[in-house]
Amino acid sequence: PDAEYYMAPVYAEARYYFMKRNMSPFLNFRFGTSVPKNKCNKDIRPYVAGAVGYSVGRFDIGLMYQFEKFEDKYESYPSIYKHHQFSLNLGFHF
Repeated sequence: PDAEYYMAPVYAEARYYFMKRNMSPFLNFRFGTSVPKNKCNKDIRPYVAGAVGYSVGRFDIGLMYQFEKFEDKYESYPSIYKHHQFSLNLGFHF
């Protein structure tokens, strides 16, 4: 493993349930950052995600959109990347 590289995600999450029942649709929002450290990239990267889904007891299913922006400062060729992603999430609360 490369000992000079690590990345730590740090984010806050908020969730709103539409009903006060065991089965309920929900909205979920995350914002935060990823803190990478390697030879080429030492910047903080903004992270935002939103999801809609349905909760049944301790199980969740949701559709999430994620956005992350980062810069690659490799030698003399800096580049800015924007990462957009949709995902289907299955979850269990314990």
